[in-house]
Amino acid sequence: MKIRTVLTFACTFAALVSTGCKKNNNTNHANINSISATLNGVNWQSQYTAGIAPTSNSFIFLYGYFVNPGDTSVIELDIPDSIQVNDPDPFYGSTASYTKSDGTFYLVDNFFGGHGTITVTLKDTNIHRIAGTFSGVFYNTENGKDSIQIGNGRFNTSYFAE
Repeated sequence: MKIRTVLTFACTFAALVSTGCKKNNNTNHANINSISATLNGVNWQSQYTAGIAPTSNSFIFLYGYFVNPGDTSVIELDIPDSIQVNDPDPFYGSTASYTKSDGTFYLVDNFFGGHGTITVTLKDTNIHRIAGTFSGVFYNTENGKDSIQIGNGRFNTSYFAE
């Protein structure tokens, strides 16, 4: 599981840097190309986002990065392309994770006891944009006793269709 996370992070971060996907700061389009949440009550806001919907897969993968020397973290949302707008998914079809800078990996997954919901409020496959909300309890995959409460999660981003 950890190898998948490290490889996913490395590949998407490389793609992010090479394509220059950066949060749009245009106030007319506030919160476009962003992922945000509160993590145990502390505000978290992506500085960079990347999204991809490979044709070989039936998911839209979204990555929000907070990059700071010695403290880089990632929120990943894996959303099935079959998800319906305004139909909450209790993370049965979708997956979400949070990776801390030290490599600690938190996952909302029934296997680890995690729970929560994700709701897509906008999905436009023509212009490749998706938005919605998420929240839940994410558990450390190495130690099922360690968890993080994620609340007020929001995503609003474009993605590449390949």
